[in-house]
Amino acid sequence: MNSNRILLVLPLVLTLIAIPLLGACTKEKIVEVPIEKVVEKEVLQEVPVEKVVVKEVPVETQVIKIGMGYDLSGPYSFQCKPMKKAHEDYVRYINETGMLGNVKLEIVWGDHGQDVSKAIAAYERAKSERVVCYSSHANPETHALKDRVIQDKIPNMSLNSSLGWLRPHGWTLAYYPPHIDMVGLQVKWFMDNWQEERAPRVAIITTDNVLGRQAFNQAFLDYVEELGAEIVIKETVPIMPTDTTAVLTMADDAEADTVLGVCVSVTEGVILKDAHRLGLTEKMLFSSFGAASGEDMLKIAGPEAAEGYFCSDVQSHWYEADVEGIKFFADLTKDYHLEAETDFNYIYGINVILSVAGALETALKTVSAEELNGEALMEHGFRKMKDYGLMGIRPPLDFTTDVIGSHASRITQVTNGEVVDQTGWVDAATIGYE
Repeated sequence: MNSNRILLVLPLVLTLIAIPLLGACTKEKIVEVPIEKVVEKEVLQEVPVEKVVVKEVPVETQVIKIGMGYDLSGPYSFQCKPMKKAHEDYVRYINETGMLGNVKLEIVWGDHGQDVSKAIAAYERAKSERVVCYSSHANPETHALKDRVIQDKIPNMSLNSSLGWLRPHGWTLAYYPPHIDMVGLQVKWFMDNWQEERAPRVAIITTDNVLGRQAFNQAFLDYVEELGAEIVIKETVPIMPTDTTAVLTMADDAEADTVLGVCVSVTEGVILKDAHRLGLTEKMLFSSFGAASGEDMLKIAGPEAAEGYFCSDVQSHWYEADVEGIKFFADLTKDYHLEAETDFNYIYGINVILSVAGALETALKTVSAEELNGEALMEHGFRKMKDYGLMGIRPPLDFTTDVIGSHASRITQVTNGEVVDQTGWVDAATIGYE
């Protein structure tokens, strides 16, 4: 009986011993290859085996951080809150769609409320989080960070385009022309359409801060007079004025033909309402730069007060539904927030985040996410961006030779209760000052 059992078991044992030997003889080897690598024929050619088993191997997600400084608790909160929303919406879209491959974006932000010390603290916190890019908002903040971003080699894609922060070339960038060049375009357009033989009289009523006082720069004043205009008054108002009757009365007494300034919408809206109440909107034309858009003036001051108002505009508006980017973000905000966005300042946020995303997308073609830092982003991202489109919201950017991505602007004017493009995209004036 025992010998019979041995005879029965022996074939089974021999079979178990032979199986691995047979496998070795066939030289068969299982190699795990990430599924996205299958399309790369070189990968298969490099594997010296007769059989490759394709198996999806998880790819590690890389996180890239970008810094943002906002005024959410100060005078510019009306502008920064919708901008922040735009940044978060597009970062969410990038991450959800895999636009940057296995790279996810994260925003490191801080609220400074126009307090310079808080603005610096917000930047330093972002730097400690190893952000590859920063975005400042207003003049005091951008000025305070100008030398810091140079030293730290962190590009600052600023919303602020004051020429003083952009010259000489440093690490602060802007996607639209310097403010004063935009106002220069306004003056030129007004002069080109002036019909009388006498010199027109210009009243400058501008915001009493660093932004507004650019209108008092001597190079700009000389430019206005070189065009043939006479400057009759130079006055300021608070950024959030309650009544501007006094300065408007001065403009009326000086028989001004036009009133211009470097004002944001909350300032210009009060000026227009007061001017209309005083009967001055029928006597003179009012204008400011793009941060006080005709679209905003219709909402803040009303159609009657805003009639005739013109500005140097730097981006498309929500009513321009045929523009690719406007339609895209109207649909995106409706999807994310149940209703389409209508705040003009959201579009400022769009332009900033599209510019940053464009630099990242460009840089990641030659630099890995692990190696990417501020210096690499400037060299392989921003400095390689040429004719980079912003979904048609404004003309393409070119940072290859300048920190100003585009000098294009356009004059829009409120006509019969609607904002009308008067010039199309043209280069703004170039007023060389430091």
